Amino acid sequence: MAFGKEIAGRIHDLRISQGLTQEKLAEKAGIDPTMFGRIERGQRANLTVNTLEKIVTALDIDYPTFFSFGDSSDRTTVVLSRLALLDQPDEVLAIIESVIDLAEATHHGKPESPES
Repeated sequence: MAFGKEIAGRIHDLRISQGLTQEKLAEKAGIDPTMFGRIERGQRANLTVNTLEKIVTALDIDYPTFFSFGDSSDRTTVVLSRLALLDQPDEVLAIIESVIDLAEATHHGKPESPES
């Protein structure tokens, strides 16, 4: 998939996950709704950095989260992508942090394995 199409798909998925219409997100970003529709459909190949910044800001996410595409071969990227699409990502993050804390506590006091 071309990078422009991936960006368009990511905008669409994040918009839907936040319950926003194209018109509402375009308004929040200060972008003409017709132009926004073309961006989201991947018909606007010359998306400027300034316009992308407006969209990311309107979505209230950071760039690493925005650029975490779900079809990546990197599991961390896929998890970040999916996390951004959840209704209540903070609750899931709390669970993930608890699991990491548990893993660290379990690992402490044990000798390093030769593979580490």
